Amino acid sequence: MAKKIAKEIPKPKPKYRFSEKSVRPNRILTNNSFLLKRIATKTIHTFNKEIIIKKGDKINQKIVNKALLTGKLKELIINSK
Repeated sequence: MAKKIAKEIPKPKPKYRFSEKSVRPNRILTNNSFLLKRIATKTIHTFNKEIIIKKGDKINQKIVNKALLTGKLKELIINSK
């Protein structure tokens, strides 16, 4: 009797590609002017630990754009006063 040897087929590893399109939210707020000149209540980092804004800093348009591109705009809105 011949025994069947079951070969395990390795599962392909998922390919993760990071790009601006992959982290951009589906719904984009078009008017972000309400955030300008607010003060951050928390330090916000990107996914790779780059600082977007430090606690106590004023929010400007450059910071809003960076938060939008990295998918952290919601966190910026929540953690500002």
